[in-house]
Amino acid sequence: MSFQRIPWSLGVLPIACVAIAAVVLWWVDRHNENLWNQIQVQVASDELQFYKSIVENSSVDLNAFGGQVGDSRTGNLSILEEQQLTQTEIKRLENSSKETSLEPGGYTRVRLIEKLKPTVSNESDPIKDETPPRRWIAYTKRLPPFNANHKRWTPWWFAGAFVAGLASAIALRSLTESRQTYTRTLQQIRSQASKSRPPHEMRNVFSGGFFFSDINRELVALIEAYQSQIIAVKTGAEQAETVLSAMPVGILAFTSDLQLWFANRAGIDLLDLSDRIRDRTRLIELIRQPRVLELITESQKSGQTLDCELDGTTKSIVLRLRAHPLQHDSPQSDPSSLPPMLLVITDETRLKQLENVRRDFTANVSHELKTPLAAIKAYAETLLMGALDDPDACELFITRISEQADRLDRLIFDLLQLTRIQSLPEKLPLIALPLQDFARTCIEDHQAIAKTKNITIYNEIAESTPRILADHESLRTILGNLLSNAVRYSKPDGYIRVSSKVSGSDVELSVIDYGIGIPEEDIDRIFERFYRVEKARSQDAGGTGLGLAIVKHLTQALGGSVSVRSTLGKGSQFTVRLKIASESELSVSEVAQPPESLA
Repeated sequence: MSFQRIPWSLGVLPIACVAIAAVVLWWVDRHNENLWNQIQVQVASDELQFYKSIVENSSVDLNAFGGQVGDSRTGNLSILEEQQLTQTEIKRLENSSKETSLEPGGYTRVRLIEKLKPTVSNESDPIKDETPPRRWIAYTKRLPPFNANHKRWTPWWFAGAFVAGLASAIALRSLTESRQTYTRTLQQIRSQASKSRPPHEMRNVFSGGFFFSDINRELVALIEAYQSQIIAVKTGAEQAETVLSAMPVGILAFTSDLQLWFANRAGIDLLDLSDRIRDRTRLIELIRQPRVLELITESQKSGQTLDCELDGTTKSIVLRLRAHPLQHDSPQSDPSSLPPMLLVITDETRLKQLENVRRDFTANVSHELKTPLAAIKAYAETLLMGALDDPDACELFITRISEQADRLDRLIFDLLQLTRIQSLPEKLPLIALPLQDFARTCIEDHQAIAKTKNITIYNEIAESTPRILADHESLRTILGNLLSNAVRYSKPDGYIRVSSKVSGSDVELSVIDYGIGIPEEDIDRIFERFYRVEKARSQDAGGTGLGLAIVKHLTQALGGSVSVRSTLGKGSQFTVRLKIASESELSVSEVAQPPESLA
């Protein structure tokens, strides 16, 4: 160990202990010496009192007794007469009763003075009022010096103090190093709080000696307990953040001073915040819409949940924003302070679309039902007003009433069929069906109506066309509705083609007419319920406006798709794509009962 690395405590503490021992010994010597002197003075005082009592009570001649009394080596007794003293000496005797002086060899000479009681001589005249002379007794004694017997133990005292100081320095150094080791280890553990250490590694880190074994065990157990809690909290927070991030509902959390605290992916996308999102971003810098800022600030001030509707980044998106004040997490927080805020964003575009569809559907159904009912009511009132007497008018009106009743019947049937289709499961039980036979049956059902307009229907589906996966009633309804529309909107003396084509694992069934066609701007909406390109001409044609909607829903239920290509004034082509039946599905379908129309 180099000199520079020797700890200062190893030199300072022993010296300090020796210095403290020297001070203590010096104080003990002074205290014992003072005590020794007090005892000697008290002994001299007792001797003086003894001599004083002898002098005051003695019957001998005091004048003969005065002078030197006692052994001069130990004590010297003298009687002082007032007549023999000057006024200065008398005054000094009155003011002082003890005088001390030091002598060579460590001796101390003490002189004690006591005033004697006045005495009256036999020759004095009692008649005369005379004050007897004053007298003092003085006792001088030489006190022996104080002998400190512990002087020979002084080097041992200093040696013991030095050893004690050195031991204290070593112990202090050891404790200091242990404390520093504990501090560094705890700082390292705190900096790596996210990492869990195995118990044996923790015990190696805190491998203290005999005096610290119990503390180390408790410290390791405490750190393990806190690490377990930290890991549990972190795991829960990560799981919660994963769940919140995967939610389709947007969530933005703000602190009390409206700084961004958390934002999930849906909230960032719905409000288009990807270019401004940062941790602890202020609300006014993050969201630029005044309605959103006003919503959050008012909800925070009032402490109530408020919501509003907002158009999204594009005109086709409708957002619903709800601002919720959050409770203060800490019980020590000021109740009067503003609470943190939670902003919940939901995409209500689909709900708005459904609401619009429901509203349009209700209006269309009301209109479609009202039109034939109004016609029936008008014809009936005309008959009741006297037209019954006119056979020609009566027959015409009854015919019109029958036509409108048939129209009502078809409308109600289509509505019930559409309702039934929408209540079907997502996937129907499908079997392999021959497309060519179904096409021939449906064409035969529509030949009578086609002949009234001199329209020819051609079946161009080859017998080699693979069987398709479909449902009997669903496939019949799809072909029937497509053929009905083709006949209804074809020109007189025209023709209709029904064809098929294999495309990969699908069969494309097409119904092609050469009628009035569909405008390009209406092609995307013709599969909506009650939608008509030309309402007046469609009503004259007798359609309900539900046929193509039924075709779309049934095709989707069969796992296929439907599309349309049309040119205004030249005709339209509707194509239905259905899956080809596999070998296993063909074997299962052989035991299926054929449709009644094909039996």
